Amino acid sequence: MATAEFWGRSVRTCTPTDRLSDVARVMRDEECGCLLVISEADPAGVAGIVTDRDLCMTAYAGGKRLDELQVRDAMSTEVGGFQLADAHAVAETASLHGDARTLALVDQEGEVMAFLTFFGSGAGGGGQWRTIG
Repeated sequence: MATAEFWGRSVRTCTPTDRLSDVARVMRDEECGCLLVISEADPAGVAGIVTDRDLCMTAYAGGKRLDELQVRDAMSTEVGGFQLADAHAVAETASLHGDARTLALVDQEGEVMAFLTFFGSGAGGGGQWRTIG
């Protein structure tokens, strides 16, 4: 994994009460596959993460349009984070054990720099990690 893959993109955010239609528009316009969900009570706090897949599956499963749903309906509240030096080990462990599908890459101060998401056949099944968001 080359360091250059992670630099130069700012992380997009939303709140739990944002409409999924607005989040989908940001993802399309910014060409990103996920947004970090920040706490409304504490803008420096991470409440979770929402991916384009989360939007699709939530709308499909609920039989609702995106403008009828909020981020809180689709977001994951467990966000794993790691530093670049640990990228290979963390990604390999997570993919083998199925621990996470999306991980946050953080810098020395704990600021989110980018996201990795796992695409493929699931735990131990030969998929691959890609940067998103």
